Amino acid sequence: MVRRRRAEELNLIERGKHYGFPYTFADWTRKAYEHTPDPPPGLNSPLPIANFGPAGGFDGKPIYTFDPHRLQAG
Repeated sequence: MVRRRRAEELNLIERGKHYGFPYTFADWTRKAYEHTPDPPPGLNSPLPIANFGPAGGFDGKPIYTFDPHRLQAG
């Protein structure tokens, strides 16, 4: 069985905010999944925490995703 590693985002959770799921993901302009519905009109989701770390893109621009961490316990 092949498992795809999906990117993750990290959000600062604040009361009353909507973080985009399932309509938006990170700073992507495309849908995360083909079957994802269009966002409702007026939905304003804050960007997740920017990744400036070693995997954060070395061209000076942050990315808004992180590699997921998994434990393969059997």
